Amino acid sequence: MKGFVIDFNKKGVEKFMIGEVPDPVVKAGEVLIKVMAVPLSAWELDFIRNNDQLSLKEYIKGCNIYLGLEFSGVVLTDGKKFKKGDRVAGSIDFTKDEKAMAELVAANEDYLSILPESIKFTNGASLPIGSETAYKGLVELAKIKNGDNVLIIGANGGVGSYAVQIAKNAGAKVTAIGGPSAVPFLKELGADKIYSYREKSVFELNDSFDIIFDLAKVLKFEQAIHLLNNNGVFVNSNPQLDIDSEAQAKVSDKHVPYLFVAHGSSTILNQIIDKVTTGEIKPAVESVFSVEDYKTALKTLQENERFGKIVMDLSSF
Repeated sequence: MKGFVIDFNKKGVEKFMIGEVPDPVVKAGEVLIKVMAVPLSAWELDFIRNNDQLSLKEYIKGCNIYLGLEFSGVVLTDGKKFKKGDRVAGSIDFTKDEKAMAELVAANEDYLSILPESIKFTNGASLPIGSETAYKGLVELAKIKNGDNVLIIGANGGVGSYAVQIAKNAGAKVTAIGGPSAVPFLKELGADKIYSYREKSVFELNDSFDIIFDLAKVLKFEQAIHLLNNNGVFVNSNPQLDIDSEAQAKVSDKHVPYLFVAHGSSTILNQIIDKVTTGEIKPAVESVFSVEDYKTALKTLQENERFGKIVMDLSSF
């Protein structure tokens, strides 16, 4: 099959190319899927920026396809939950599975959801990791509720754009910090207060919050404490950079759950897709690129400011 591979002798975007790789092996509990669309994310950005041959080879050892954590497509084999011909969206387990930026992917049925005909493949592909990470952070970890005052930092990215919508759907008041050109986009998503990080630092905010969701990874827990209400929650999206936060939280009335999403969940994604069909959540797609324009898509990913997801249309593979 065709898939995106790396030429280790090149650097940056130029290292990526389309090549021939073995078809995926379908294991128990999986179905084979014809991939229709894959969004780009921080995962792909890390590969673009890493030009060290040794670390790249070690990082992707044992994988044929190493780009693409989420996707939409059409099921090609019957499984226990899905049958041939089903339109689906879903994800892989990034810690162990072959990735999805190829003609075909084998995916665990527990990570998939039916994609209704009313949702385009390019929109459906943007949902799994971004929306599910936002859901896990706000609903499962922070226990968001009606009336909460929520601060979302990095609100215009692939996760933040869904976090704003999920928070508003929960009845929260949302303060969003994003890029300098993101104000109209964040206003459209429903944010109540919007700041550009270039105009107002999080350290200059006078409000206090029930939940702080820092997707830009600019805060440590000790820096967030003064912004949190009693029993406030700081959702830590990068605990490796804040290893003392758990101990600090134990001696305060604040909470600091760690956010880690290795793969999606049918249960959560079904809820998200239901809200998309009713119009409560809008797919956050900034732009769509064809297979032939993949280098342009990857170069666009390197720009500092995002407005949701950049999606690759792989239907012509």
